[in-house]
Amino acid sequence: MINKVEDNWFVDWFNTPFYHDLYRHRDHAEAMKWMHKILEIVPLEKDLPILDVCCGNGRHALCLEKLGYSIFGIDIGVDNIQKAQSNSQFPERWKAGDARDMQWPMSFQLVTNLFTSFGYFNETSENRKLFLTLLDQVGEGGYMMLDFLNAPKVIQNLIPSEIVQGELTEYCIQRKIHQRQIIKSIDFEYNSHLFSFQEKVYLFDKDDFLEWIQPTSFDLIHHLGDYNANEYQVDSPRSIFVFQKK
Repeated sequence: MINKVEDNWFVDWFNTPFYHDLYRHRDHAEAMKWMHKILEIVPLEKDLPILDVCCGNGRHALCLEKLGYSIFGIDIGVDNIQKAQSNSQFPERWKAGDARDMQWPMSFQLVTNLFTSFGYFNETSENRKLFLTLLDQVGEGGYMMLDFLNAPKVIQNLIPSEIVQGELTEYCIQRKIHQRQIIKSIDFEYNSHLFSFQEKVYLFDKDDFLEWIQPTSFDLIHHLGDYNANEYQVDSPRSIFVFQKK
C-alpha cells in the first residue's frame, strides 16, 4: 500500500494524476468567469505585474495572461509549473518552490491565493507566515485576494463519506474535523496497488485574518461569498477576502 499521510501532504498529492482526475470538473470556463469578476472588483493595469501564489497548473492565472495582463506564478508542484510554463507566453515567469520562502525582484499590484490554496500546515504559525509573505509581495496601493473555504458552512454540511467515480479509478473519501482542521482521507486502488492520501485544511475564519493584518498596513475592503462577487453570508459557498495596502 502506498500511503502519503504526512505534514507536507500536498507536495506528493498535487503532483499525481489522481489529484487531477478527482478534481477534473474544474474547468477553464469557470476560471475565466471568476477572473472577469476579479477585474470588476479590483482595478488593475495591464503593464503592472500580478502574482498567483500556489497557482497549480495556472488554470486561473493563465486566464488573466490571455486577457493581456502581466502574470507570474509560483507553486510547490514541479509538474504543475511545467504545465503552466508550456501554456504560457512567458515561461520564465513561473517558479516551482515553497511560497513561504519566495523572493521576487519586484512588488505586485495584485497577489492572489485562490481556490483554497491556504491553511495546509499543521501549525498556525506556519499558516500565518505564508499569509504575511503574501502581503509582503504587494506594492503600495495594491491588493491581496485570499479565496478560502467558508468554515461555518463546511462544518455544518460536512459529508462524512462518499464514493467518487473518476476516469482513472474509484475514490473512497472520508471526512472529519479534528483540532480545527478538516481532514479528507482519499483511498483508492489502481493497477492492483492501494493508495492512501490525505488533504488537511485549517479552518481559519475572518477573525483570524483580521488579527493577522492588525500590525500591517493592510485593510480588509471586501469579504465576498461566491464567484459572482456577492457579499459574504454565513451560508455562502466561499469566503473570499480582498485586502488593500494603504
